[in-house]
Amino acid sequence: MKETETLNLYAHQYLMDKDLKTWSRAFFQAGRCYDAVENGFSESFNVVIVDARKKPIITMLEELRLYMVDKIYNMKLKGRQWGNHIFPEIRDKVNLLKTIQRHYQVLPSGLNQFEVRGATDAYEVDLERKTYSCRLWELKEYGCAHFVASISFLNRDVEAYVDNMFSTTTFRKAYNYIIAPMNSSDIWPETNYTPQLPMISRRMPGRPANKRKKSTTENTGTHMVSKAGKKIRCSICKEIGHNKATCAQRRPQKLNVKKQKQQKFCMKQNAGQVEMTPIEMDTTQNDIQVTPTDVESSSTGDFSQFMQFTPPRSYEGD
Repeated sequence: MKETETLNLYAHQYLMDKDLKTWSRAFFQAGRCYDAVENGFSESFNVVIVDARKKPIITMLEELRLYMVDKIYNMKLKGRQWGNHIFPEIRDKVNLLKTIQRHYQVLPSGLNQFEVRGATDAYEVDLERKTYSCRLWELKEYGCAHFVASISFLNRDVEAYVDNMFSTTTFRKAYNYIIAPMNSSDIWPETNYTPQLPMISRRMPGRPANKRKKSTTENTGTHMVSKAGKKIRCSICKEIGHNKATCAQRRPQKLNVKKQKQQKFCMKQNAGQVEMTPIEMDTTQNDIQVTPTDVESSSTGDFSQFMQFTPPRSYEGD
């Protein structure tokens, strides 16, 4: 935080005004089995009910009930396939820690007390009291690299030290209850209450929005960087002050009739025949020269892309 205060005083003040338990891992409470604070569960649920949220209240609740019935049933079947072990996701994380623990050296100082040393750090591990100076095991409850290195030093099973929160037994208890099936609304018992009617909708101007409005602090997936004050560097000559479009060392482009200057001709009327005389123009490398022979050999007769015609003058008495 001292480094943050040196870089940006306003960012430091903004963070210090917030509750430290909501964003700083150093102040997280142990035993929560998680080392991050986020609302991924609610975000996933909001994605599912996007279509249901647009419907009347009773129809919306009915669709949510059907979704939860199907979700609980599928999760219950998934839990039965895992057996009496830990979650597959937690097992993958533990296996990753097993590959990382080879970078640490374990120095035993007792039966269950160890000093785990890395390249630049060292931590105290007590397997008997389940205390670790890095606090990652106390936050995650499934271990850290120092924790796995100490257990592997004793040739014990790492999964046996994983908290019971990540066991399949706990998972099955979470989905032990079911949502009872219901009959359709046409055979529901009648009541004396006023029937629920939909709200009077009023069409607002513009296209209706279907997506939720994101907060200013939420990542939108796009990152725009201002180019104000940035010096342009040419990719051809590597000099500053211009780009490749205006570079003098740029290779001459292929001749493009539509992008070159159109030659100008004047038309003279003589005995019913059209005689075209080219006007003096710039003779550059990319100029196009059109001769009367080329004009006569054209089958289409459309010379608008090569020349601009001046309508003949009509004089009285001719």
